[in-house]
Amino acid sequence: MSRFIYALSLRIYSLLLHLIAPFHPKAKQWVHGRHRLFDKLRKFKEQETRPIIWMHCASLGEFEQGRPLLESCKQQYTNYAFVLSFFSPSGYEIRKNSPLVDAVFYLPLDNPQHANNWLDTLQPSVAIFVKYDLWYHYLTQLKKRAIPNILISASFRPQQLFFKFYGGFFRKMLYCFDHIFLQEQSATSLLDSITISNYTVAGDTRIDRVIQNKATGLSYPVVQQFAQNSPLLVGGSTWPKDELLLLQFLASRPDYKLVLAPHEIDTKHLNYLKNLFKDYYPIFYSEANKAPNLKESSVLIIDNIGMLNTLYAYATIAYVGGGFGKGIHNILEAVIYEIPVIFGPKYYKFKEAKDLINLQVAFTISNAKQLQQIILNTQTQQQKLDLQRKVKQYINANLGATRIILEYMQKYLAD
Repeated sequence: MSRFIYALSLRIYSLLLHLIAPFHPKAKQWVHGRHRLFDKLRKFKEQETRPIIWMHCASLGEFEQGRPLLESCKQQYTNYAFVLSFFSPSGYEIRKNSPLVDAVFYLPLDNPQHANNWLDTLQPSVAIFVKYDLWYHYLTQLKKRAIPNILISASFRPQQLFFKFYGGFFRKMLYCFDHIFLQEQSATSLLDSITISNYTVAGDTRIDRVIQNKATGLSYPVVQQFAQNSPLLVGGSTWPKDELLLLQFLASRPDYKLVLAPHEIDTKHLNYLKNLFKDYYPIFYSEANKAPNLKESSVLIIDNIGMLNTLYAYATIAYVGGGFGKGIHNILEAVIYEIPVIFGPKYYKFKEAKDLINLQVAFTISNAKQLQQIILNTQTQQQKLDLQRKVKQYINANLGATRIILEYMQKYLAD
């Protein structure tokens, strides 16, 4: 019955996306991106003779999580080709031309025919799933074909279906993995409870990634020119509720400037933001070089993808969006710059958020008044030094997940 419901729900999901595709840009990308997908896959495989390492990510955030392992594999296993797949357009459309891999594809919707065709054609030597986005037919076929298959940066909670008495169907997916690399120790008891013992607590590969990002030393003169000597709040991956809160904050703290990197950068939302912050002379980053009043503006809107993880280098304080919706976005990108990080109340799924709140490096809020209060409470020189020390200790204690996973993979791959 569970398998029937699973198949039916995916069919309904696909049908709905096809129906709304003419009116919804992301649905259109999801549908059109899978058009003649197996023809593209076969064409790639006809031209590629090397063995293949396949990594699957749900979206862009999971790609960033898996990227350190991908880069390390590419350095060590030069005789392999690398294939990356995404389920979501927000990952595929941004990374479809990534130089890190030899090919990028949408993952076909999970069903027995698609899973068989995918694996028959691609014939990967190893499959890597990042964090979640687990698909029954792909995983069971990998297991059946004895293709090594690992899950990295996994994070589990008691509320998940895997650990419910009625979750047997979903547990089968976890049983398909040759090894599971966990982010945190607390998840071990959950896996033990369902008789899974092939796991290692490796940590979060995002720690390795944010260190890499910081080391690039990218600079943005426009942002420096915009900020001048004003304290700067960087709002990253924000949604409308976050943006309304930041508007209220600016009204209470006119001494601050705001760099806003919204999660959605379609024309409609960008125009909404320009109107929302109209009293603060907002300027789009793409137009900033030509703007005569950049220094007078209090809001710089980032209208591109890819800058955020190094933008935090300019921040006095960071606000990370998503905490008033499904959950916060990547706070480690900001924390690495040793600044206070603030987010909304929906953070409980994220171990790093709970850890950093306990260390008083990160802070959760529900309104603009709390945001203002936290800034007042974190800006003395001694407070800044204490925060820097705590961040360094946290980062050093959580380094090395990539190395642990790479060492395990040696049993499957030839240099």
